Amino acid sequence: MAEWIYDRGGYPQIILDGDRFLDRGGINTIGWKHGTGAFTPTGYPAGWFENGVLSDIENQCVGFTADATGTIPARPDEFRTRQMPNLGESPDPPEFKASPNRPEPGGFSTIPLDYIFDDKRTQMYV
Repeated sequence: MAEWIYDRGGYPQIILDGDRFLDRGGINTIGWKHGTGAFTPTGYPAGWFENGVLSDIENQCVGFTADATGTIPARPDEFRTRQMPNLGESPDPPEFKASPNRPEPGGFSTIPLDYIFDDKRTQMYV
């Protein structure tokens, strides 16, 4: 079942549908979940997704589901609502590259939620 990933302000920004992350329009697959790792569309490590919390490659919180049980630096007072769009078909997942060692968790990331899966940003960590 698809669910929204919210930014630190409580706004729904991207969608998690099974093992893929989609843009808020529900059409484009922008990333993948594999185990506890989060990966770019081409399979490079982008961070982690565990217990409903999406963290960047430096293990700082980027977003979270409404029912996340993982550590979030601060929860918003309210979650904004947005209707779930019709979702596009899922492409085949890529071959996933090895993730770097996971650092200790930090506060909120400075990386915008819809930018975490950018290949140019993530390839410097591999």
